[in-house]
Amino acid sequence: MGKILIIITTIFCIILSLDAKPNRDILSITPLSQNAKNSYIITQRDILAKYRIFSAVPKHGDVKSIIFLLDGNAHFPIALNILAQSQASHIALIGVGYAKDIAYDVANRRLDYTPKVTKKELQNDDRFYNGGGAQSFFRILNQDIIPQYISKYKHAKKILFGHSFGGLFCLYTYFNHSSSFDSYYCASASLWWGEGEILNSLNNLKSNPKLTLSIAELEKPQKHGYSPIDINGLYNILKQREKNVDFIIFKDRNHGNVIADAIKNMLSKNGVILNDEN
Repeated sequence: MGKILIIITTIFCIILSLDAKPNRDILSITPLSQNAKNSYIITQRDILAKYRIFSAVPKHGDVKSIIFLLDGNAHFPIALNILAQSQASHIALIGVGYAKDIAYDVANRRLDYTPKVTKKELQNDDRFYNGGGAQSFFRILNQDIIPQYISKYKHAKKILFGHSFGGLFCLYTYFNHSSSFDSYYCASASLWWGEGEILNSLNNLKSNPKLTLSIAELEKPQKHGYSPIDINGLYNILKQREKNVDFIIFKDRNHGNVIADAIKNMLSKNGVILNDEN
C-alpha cells in the first residue's frame, strides 16, 4: 500500500510540473537558423555540473543590452532566430539552461525557479514538492553567471526574461533583488505556487526597475492551484504603488503557444524592430 501511495504521489507531482512548463514536446529544441549562425558569435558551456549557458553576441555592432533568458535550452534559440531576422546589432542573448539535451528540465526548473513555501499547512502539500530553491539559484545567477558577461559590457542594460515557473522566478528576483536587472519581463508567472507565496515578497521591493507582466488570453491558471490574486490583480497593486509596470494580454494564445509572442514583445520593448516575418 505504501509503495502504491508513493507512486501516485510521484505521478501527481510530475503532472503538476508538466503543467507548469510550456505544453510543447519536452525533447523539442528549436534549431538555430543559418541567419543566426551567420550574424552572431554563438557559444555554449556547462558550469557547476548542472547548468548550460548559451551566449550570442552580434559579430558587428555595439552591445547596449544583454538579455538573460531562463529555460535557455528552449528559449535561447527561439529568441535568437527572431533577433537574427530583425538584424538588430545592439543586443546580446544569454540563455540560462541545464546540461541536458532537452528543452525543459522539469525537475531542476521546479527546484530553481520556485520560492520556499512559508505557510506551514502547505509545506507538506504534494503540489509544492521538490521546490523552494529560488534564493540558491539567484546566488548562482548573480555570482557565477552574470559577472562572466557583464564585465565586458559594463554599461549595457540587463534584462531578465522568464515564462511560467521562469516568470515566477523573474518576479521573485524583481521583488527581492530588484537592482540586479534594469528590466524584467515576467510571462505567465505561476502565481499559484504556494497559493500565492510570491505575494509575501511584495513589500521587499526596494527600487523601481521596469517590469512587464504578461499572460495569454486562453490560460487557465486556476487549474494549477489557488492564488489570492491573478496577474491582472498584481498589476493593479503595483500600479497603485506607482511602479513602472506594464500588463499585456496575448489574444487567442494559451500557456504553451504564447512563448514566441512574449519573446517578440520583450525584444520590441528593447529596441528591436520586428517585421511581418518575425
